[in-house]
Amino acid sequence: MNLDPRKPGQAIRSTVVLPNGTGKESFRVVAFVSDSDPATVQAALDAGARSAGFDSLVEKIVQKGIIDFDRAIASPDIMSDLKKSGVARILGPKGIMPNVKVGTVAEDVVSAVREQALGPVEYRTDKRGAIHAGVGKVSFGYEKILENVRSLIEDVHQKKPEGAKGKRVYVKKVTLSTTQGKGFGIDPDTIDPSSPRFFSEPRIEGPSL
Repeated sequence: MNLDPRKPGQAIRSTVVLPNGTGKESFRVVAFVSDSDPATVQAALDAGARSAGFDSLVEKIVQKGIIDFDRAIASPDIMSDLKKSGVARILGPKGIMPNVKVGTVAEDVVSAVREQALGPVEYRTDKRGAIHAGVGKVSFGYEKILENVRSLIEDVHQKKPEGAKGKRVYVKKVTLSTTQGKGFGIDPDTIDPSSPRFFSEPRIEGPSL
């Protein structure tokens, strides 16, 4: 990426739900919502949250030290109470404290629970300005992996930071590889949504992905 995360407005942190998933098991999700809103609590549970509410969840985490989930969702109105409860100092270092940037603080808690349960891909720029993200498994096959790559690329361009706007080049280099395999370079112009060549190139034959 043509970004310098050390400078203001040149870092990215976001999540995207891939159309064909990541191939991983569903994430375990909890939802921090007001206990005085039983309808939302039940709706969150029905959407896939393993626990929902406030007091019992806070007690479980802060007093009992039990963290049996991978993602935590919270409604905006509960965030101040959540920070005062002591939960932030426990979940923050683990990277699972509800955060607006990654879609885990949301007005529509129910939809957020559904999305997070699917296992969205979280990505961010590293100190060199690069982004690393998984887009599926080899067993998905060419078409499904291509669909996932396209969704990721479109999201990265939609989340273009303020500091990158006006730059002629946003994505400098793209490489696709298996976890331990050889990387294959991709022409950045073919994954630029503003380019007439966006995903229009014929498939290049080579080693299986």
